[in-house]
Amino acid sequence: MNDFVANLFSTLESLLQQYPQLNELALVVGDAPNEEEIQEWNDLCFSFENDEEWAQHKSTKTKPIVFNKKEYKLGIAFWCLGPLYQYATHQHSTFSTSIILMINADNFSAWNRRRRAILEGTLSLEQEFQFVEFIASKHPKSSELWFHRRWIFNRDPSFVSFEKEMKFCSFICEIYPRNYYCWTYRTYIMTQYYGKDTFKLKQEIESVKQFIKKHIGDYSAMVYIQQLLQLFPKHSSELKELLVDQLYWNQLWVHYFPGHESLWQHRRFLTIQWNLLQQQQHTTTTSPLHVTIEEEENSVINPHFDLEEEILWLQQIIQEEDVQDYEQQCIYALQYLQWVFKHNSFHTKNEAWREFYLATISKLKYLDTIRSNFYKQIILGE
Repeated sequence: MNDFVANLFSTLESLLQQYPQLNELALVVGDAPNEEEIQEWNDLCFSFENDEEWAQHKSTKTKPIVFNKKEYKLGIAFWCLGPLYQYATHQHSTFSTSIILMINADNFSAWNRRRRAILEGTLSLEQEFQFVEFIASKHPKSSELWFHRRWIFNRDPSFVSFEKEMKFCSFICEIYPRNYYCWTYRTYIMTQYYGKDTFKLKQEIESVKQFIKKHIGDYSAMVYIQQLLQLFPKHSSELKELLVDQLYWNQLWVHYFPGHESLWQHRRFLTIQWNLLQQQQHTTTTSPLHVTIEEEENSVINPHFDLEEEILWLQQIIQEEDVQDYEQQCIYALQYLQWVFKHNSFHTKNEAWREFYLATISKLKYLDTIRSNFYKQIILGE
């Protein structure tokens, strides 16, 4: 078995050196071989020169490596990962880190050794960029991988193509939605290249809106839009137009895609930003748009926020009982309504508003059983 693992390690080393353009990694489910089959694979020496012999081998289900020469895709069988990983951790070459990261992309020590190799000049930035993309095809949500890619960018920004990075991020977000690390990296790249170019920022927001249509529950993408919105000048007409568009777009999609909490969370952000913008336009002081969480929580729904219109819309949402996921949609609508009331003082001064507020909390207490005690405390406090 030791000879087999050593041969497998050498074969993978040869493959990565011969085909640096490998673009996809997979871990393949297969049957664990017996001793006889292991010896047969060892005798073949994992040679890919005779494709027919390799492909037609009787032990196809126990094949340790699957390699597509034409499309540059590599698969490694699950059954050999353990021995291969253990063998690689006892090697001291830069290549051994490739094997380690193919199996475990969150191994910080392996990435650190590769960064040291780049600093020493034994590993090129171009090679490393390609390798990171290869690993990301299997481990797209590795925090260490995204930290490493950002480190490469900071090492030499002129080496990085903005268009290529956006394309890479879009690909990763498609194969693994809700990828917080990828969206954070994308925010960083966008900020570095076009943080002050409002035209490019608007283009990017429109592009991401198209992505969200296909991934309506991807709140990380919505947070990305929120980050871009905060790059606009705080008093600009462009920001106001974008917020109006986002509020309309959000309202429309709440109807089309009921029961998605991401849309309601995004609306809270938009409501806060809209009110802060209105406050800035009606006061002499210049309060910053980039507020802290504490400032956002204390932001009051001011008179410029059309509370009655918002409540009428929410009542319409709550009355749409024939929609899919109605109960979840109703809970989110009521939670948002309770949040709106919480951030203004109308219900403490107006008896009608107060009764409506308590009715909202009572309905939430009935529907949202997980937080029923929380709502009960609110009612008792009133």
